[in-house]
Amino acid sequence: MEEFEVKVERLRKLMKKRELKGVLLSRVENFAWITCGGRSWVVTSNPVGVASVLVTENAVYMISNNIEMERLLKEETPSGSLFTPLEYRWYESEEKVLSTFDLSNTGSDTGAYGTLDVSGDIKKLRVKLTPWEIERYRKFGEELQMVFEEAVDTFHPDMTEFEASGILQNAMFAHGFEAPVLLVFGDESRKLYRHNIPRDVKLGNTFFASTCAGKGGLILALTRMVSFVNDAHLEDQYLKNAMIDAEEFLESLEGRRLNEMFNIIKGLYEKQGVAEQFELHHQGGTIAYLPREEISTPSSETILESNMAVAWNPTITGTKLEDTILITEAGNEYVTFTEKSKWPVLELNVNGTTVKRPGILKK
Repeated sequence: MEEFEVKVERLRKLMKKRELKGVLLSRVENFAWITCGGRSWVVTSNPVGVASVLVTENAVYMISNNIEMERLLKEETPSGSLFTPLEYRWYESEEKVLSTFDLSNTGSDTGAYGTLDVSGDIKKLRVKLTPWEIERYRKFGEELQMVFEEAVDTFHPDMTEFEASGILQNAMFAHGFEAPVLLVFGDESRKLYRHNIPRDVKLGNTFFASTCAGKGGLILALTRMVSFVNDAHLEDQYLKNAMIDAEEFLESLEGRRLNEMFNIIKGLYEKQGVAEQFELHHQGGTIAYLPREEISTPSSETILESNMAVAWNPTITGTKLEDTILITEAGNEYVTFTEKSKWPVLELNVNGTTVKRPGILKK
């Protein structure tokens, strides 16, 4: 499979650059990346899965126990024949298999077994999306947009945050999406918390929901807001929030560093007269196989490139916008807010450029 071969070649170039004998991938996000969408998790809270992939100069090994190996090769790889299986019994450990290799000059994403931790180098390879990943990102983004919006459209004021999150979780799971982040902000919660884990309280008249949901390892982020009342103050604040969001879209330029984006976004809050709100929540950053691969901070040196994705989440207490942006040579595009969205559209003029953002769904 060409995508797999491209990724293996990237790792071998890294090996040559760092003078490594091999690279061991054990984290869930890296397994998904190298297998073009495979799932190595069983316990979802464990960042290290039930399998590892070892790439050397002349082979690619799948390492797992006898419970998982057959399923992994059949269901979670582009082709099992691409991997040389190294299996151990369920009561043994991965270390037993790896002891047959000289790991003294091997890189890994965990630093385990005396390997050199090169997780930062691996992340740089992972966030630079291949053409096949970009195609999937667009497809999954449009699908998630549809599923998420249809589910949120069914929410009503007497529903609890628990019930609302259950509807969303069920809808996304039914379409093959897994949600490592799922937040529901009822009328009370949206004024209290930036990260509201759903509670047993009613949604009330105004609410929004946020998710970072994935399929095939790729994670997408989006937020949508609903109101059952006419509230001029809410609409004015939401518009300020949307203007920050729209300008972030245009400022996410190839060649720009994340720490530059930090300062730019800070200035956008000041421009809208809500400077203090910038201090209350992180603003997002790059996204690919994690809900955020790297958050924009003053120390973030990562440079944005074409074929990378970002997700900003500008928030003013009580309102929030968020979508996933693909940076391409042809320009930026939203993959989770497309022409097929049935949500209200705000057409915002930013220095002569029109940026379309989701509005508040009025009921």
